[in-house]
Amino acid sequence: MTSPTITSAARAAGGGDVLGATGALDALDELAFDGDPADPDVWTSVTGPAPSRDGTVGAPADMASGDIAGGDPVPGERGDLATELVGQLRGGLVAAHASALRVQAAFADQALALLREAASVPATGTAPAGVPAARQVAAALPSTAARAISPPAEITVATELAPAVPGETGGWLTLPALLRAGWARLAARSAHLASLPPGGVELTRATVRALGPLPAAGERLWLRATTRAAGGLAAATGMGGAGAGLAVEMRIDGPSGPIVQVTDCLLSPATAGVDRPAARGGADGADGAAARHASREPGPYAWTPRWTEPAFKPLARAAVTTLDAAALGRLARGDVAGVLGAAYDQEGANPAIRLGGPWPLAAVTELEPRGGQLGRGLLRAAASPAPPAGVPGADTALWALDAAWQAVSVFALYLGLHLVMADSHLDVALPDPRLVLPEGIGVTDVEIHDAAGLGAAGPAVELELTVTDVDLVPRPWLRGDVALLVGGRPVATVRGMAVAVREAPGVPIAPLAGGEVPGFLGRRGPDGTRALLGELHMAHGARGDLAIALGPEFASSMGRRACRLPGGGLRLVDRFMSVQGRRGELGGGATAVTEYDSPADAWYYTDSATPTMPNVIHMETSLQSALMLGYYLGATLTDPDEQYCLRNLDGTATLLRDVDLAGRTIRQTSTLLSTTVLTGAVLQNFSYELAVDGEPFYAGESLFGFFNDTTLANQNGLDGGDFVPTWLERTRPPAAAARTIDVAARRATGAPLCATGAMALLDEVTVVDGGGDHGRGYLHATRQVRADDWFFSRHFWLDPVMPGSLGIEAVIQAIQEWMVDTGLADGLDEPVFVLPTGLPMSWRYRGQILADDGEMTIEAHIREMLRGPGRVRVVADASVWKPGLRIYGLTDIAAEIRAADARGQGVGDLVPTDGRGERGERGEGA
Repeated sequence: MTSPTITSAARAAGGGDVLGATGALDALDELAFDGDPADPDVWTSVTGPAPSRDGTVGAPADMASGDIAGGDPVPGERGDLATELVGQLRGGLVAAHASALRVQAAFADQALALLREAASVPATGTAPAGVPAARQVAAALPSTAARAISPPAEITVATELAPAVPGETGGWLTLPALLRAGWARLAARSAHLASLPPGGVELTRATVRALGPLPAAGERLWLRATTRAAGGLAAATGMGGAGAGLAVEMRIDGPSGPIVQVTDCLLSPATAGVDRPAARGGADGADGAAARHASREPGPYAWTPRWTEPAFKPLARAAVTTLDAAALGRLARGDVAGVLGAAYDQEGANPAIRLGGPWPLAAVTELEPRGGQLGRGLLRAAASPAPPAGVPGADTALWALDAAWQAVSVFALYLGLHLVMADSHLDVALPDPRLVLPEGIGVTDVEIHDAAGLGAAGPAVELELTVTDVDLVPRPWLRGDVALLVGGRPVATVRGMAVAVREAPGVPIAPLAGGEVPGFLGRRGPDGTRALLGELHMAHGARGDLAIALGPEFASSMGRRACRLPGGGLRLVDRFMSVQGRRGELGGGATAVTEYDSPADAWYYTDSATPTMPNVIHMETSLQSALMLGYYLGATLTDPDEQYCLRNLDGTATLLRDVDLAGRTIRQTSTLLSTTVLTGAVLQNFSYELAVDGEPFYAGESLFGFFNDTTLANQNGLDGGDFVPTWLERTRPPAAAARTIDVAARRATGAPLCATGAMALLDEVTVVDGGGDHGRGYLHATRQVRADDWFFSRHFWLDPVMPGSLGIEAVIQAIQEWMVDTGLADGLDEPVFVLPTGLPMSWRYRGQILADDGEMTIEAHIREMLRGPGRVRVVADASVWKPGLRIYGLTDIAAEIRAADARGQGVGDLVPTDGRGERGERGEGA
């Protein structure tokens, strides 16, 4: 290796003049290794002597045996000649590689130094006062020299990175802080960035990909980055054509692997912005990223939610909807409960949960969990108009990323995403190939449309965050799009910014073997009681990792069909508070207490024909609480290698009293009564009771079955496999005897007392007045079953089945529609539907509605009509069919309509009537 080449060539060519520097840079382009890179004389001539392990000078430190994998043979351990020679050869190769890299770095440093020296010759231009020497190059050079002197078209920097960790982050780096440190280091090492004129070039777009968890303070990090100048430095700094630009790629690694990658970067003249067509194509004019980077304000989105069922339920409800600068400062110090309310108190379990600075956000002016174009959340804020200075070419883009990170962090804290974990911190959201998650998690695009509009003297900047995704699996995370606006016009956009809550390394988040919970996992109930398991575990129990939900015994179920909780808006158990019983003890007597928070704005309140909690939710929340006990005790572990499916078989339940549950916490107590293990099946019987504020309001008993594929395939329905037709098919009444209620038309006109949205289960009902098994009226309806019906993706993951409770709800809706059509609501003051109290309803299931069944048929036989002051109750028996098979049998299924002021009256107020359920029968006023 001819190590003195670049220095001697530069000085020989011009004695330090401008063109001499150009020759030196040309020599750098021709650099090649033609000698022995391990020769100490070679690298010492370039880098200077370096001390070895023993303190001597003249050989690379890498030659020491301690730096070489394998090392020299230890005397007495395989000390043969071959082993010794292999060790020496390995040592020489490692030293050669290290020396070569050191020489390359030294030449790059010398090239940069020569470029800076060249800038010191007298010039026609004058650099602005106070600009560091490394930033004065382009301003100091004569125009002809500036065109002559340019670094290579491509420069790669590989160096260690030691970013500062802001105190507000609890010892963890934020994503913008990491990127800021990486960019600053690159600017100091790359001639492309070091030579940029101050304020002349801005990073106008970039794509940031999170590849691994963010590092903690003190972790060793490595930066590898490449800058490419199209048309030379003059073009990159704006002295070339309009299509010129500087492209940058960067990756930061930590001890465990890659952390973040920045690609598709483009630096352009600061006045350009990404709206310039030339900028969209990249520095080389390519069109590869143009479509994805088309400049636009976040939204309008290709879809909007049809109803609120998929909406994320906040884990706490804040006492505030705005945050001033003082409140943001308290969040930065970790005082989350002090700002947002007592519901956010975790007894000090999360000291590192805090909002990271610096402060683009000056105040948050609006926080709405159901706001935004997608109904998933909206945040509006005022932001500082002055990006911090000091990072060449990237001040504005890094400021926009800071603002977006803070916005999603504030909203994550507002939703309480951290409340289900302990010893955690805010981190980047990452994809998990084992799970079905939205695309693009961890990919953030930033675009600067008008850097001048964000200047210190500019007007106030508004920030708007539209939340696009919120979930608890695999860890609690939130993603959104951010628009930074001046005068209502977007000057910067950040799309796909995502934040997650992640536990510190080694901190347990799941039950241990046997279901033992390793201490406080961070979640508390509304009354302050510590929960054993929280919403994170319930979410994993629905569609995530069952080992996190229940313990390591369930790890084999990952990625395959298994017994799970329902998901989405149908997951109706939140916290596992306590258990009396041990895993594997299935004989009976074990008891568990669980909780469910019923939000006042829940989908089933807004979409139901009744303002009170509908029957489907009473059934599901009670049955799911019992299921959690069965899962926890290990019903499916009786044969761990078997793949079971869960099915409810029968039950009876009674509403004990009329209670308004909106905005309240339901406490469920479930008791295992018995377990029967059969070939291919496990049967469990439970009793359960629901209470609010310590007072029971619903109770029942139900039988569940865990079935393998063979047993499940042998279901024969309620009639032993025989086809039993409906009453309408058996009796074939004259067409004139039947009439049709057009439920879809009522719903379309916004008629009262009609289910909508996710609760809209029927479009029409056929009525035969005076028909049915009891001669009091007969109802018949069919529902088209589609594979994309919303409930199949909720119930269950990898095992789509229509909930039996929704089939029952469809029957109740048919009765309700008949009551309205018959006139039973007439004469009642502000009538509403309520669940009947004191009437045990029984069900029996011997089959399921599957996604490919195509159709569900229901019928109801009106058996009894009862009246009381301001109220009418109708009781029926009913059945549900899938094609060719009757699968549900229902007894004492009922609906009740009351005047608004008649709620809370007892069952004794009702008396039977002789009505036959014909049109014209009216309800009685209060």
